[in-house]
Amino acid sequence: MKSIPGFLFAAILLIPFPAWGQTTQSTFDFHSGIWLNLHHTLYNQAIGIKSGRLPNLSSLPAPETNAWNQALEYYGRSLANHDLLEPSMGRINQALALAGNAPTLQAPELSKDLARILESAAPIYRARWWADHDGKNREWISSVSPLIAKYENALKPALSHAYDTPWPKVPIRVEMSYYVPGNSAYTAVDPTLITVSSSSQRNSGPSALENIFHETSHALVQKAFAEIAKDEKSLKKELKYRDLWHALIFYTAGELVKKQVPELEPYAAKYGLWESSWPQILPVMEKDWKPFLEGKSAFKDAIKQLVVDAPSR
Repeated sequence: MKSIPGFLFAAILLIPFPAWGQTTQSTFDFHSGIWLNLHHTLYNQAIGIKSGRLPNLSSLPAPETNAWNQALEYYGRSLANHDLLEPSMGRINQALALAGNAPTLQAPELSKDLARILESAAPIYRARWWADHDGKNREWISSVSPLIAKYENALKPALSHAYDTPWPKVPIRVEMSYYVPGNSAYTAVDPTLITVSSSSQRNSGPSALENIFHETSHALVQKAFAEIAKDEKSLKKELKYRDLWHALIFYTAGELVKKQVPELEPYAAKYGLWESSWPQILPVMEKDWKPFLEGKSAFKDAIKQLVVDAPSR
């Protein structure tokens, strides 16, 4: 669940493609594209190789093994050291999202070397892994869409209130990827593009509902981000946690989804983020932000009190 606001990240273009897999939910526009999935598969395996985890290619004949290893060598040399949220990686994600399921890769935004590598690896991926990965992507959409449909009319106004920001007027594009290395999902905005892992153990049941609305929160948090920065400056205070805005997203999404689905254990609590990433922040959220979510204080007042009570550097 790693992401950043779009004003800190290269914009990703939202292009309207025909959606599939939709039920009655109207919040998200889901897609599963072979080129984006191939990219994340190679990226995932290249990272694994750097960590000593070799992919099992024993089922591939020698020519396919050689071609796949050439792709992995390129990814290991050129891309595996880059975070998915870097602007250059965002441009790749954008181009591959646009390529969708085209039989050949038409993406002039990509470097010639990367396009060549992906074209050479695509027949192998299509024959060996794509059907399983695409099936898992579609299965995830089918399982989560009813949850979205059930709770979207409650969660969208609640999140809009939490960030004092209108909900987007058009469905939010979500690219499904079997692998999203290092994350359950990540997001870029202006306009918003969410990429979600269908294989992550952390992306199932009520947690999937929290995760997808958490990611959407990255499109709504800019006003809170700006208020935190303004109050930090006016109070002449340097916050210990420069990503207080992200802690706020985790707390907000977790609380609001849990209100609708009481059996949810919010992500930050379940995976120890309050202890590992933001020690001392949870009590501050409970004291200053929860009353605002419950309608007992004003947005700017709650943000300012968060900055007052959050630990200093």
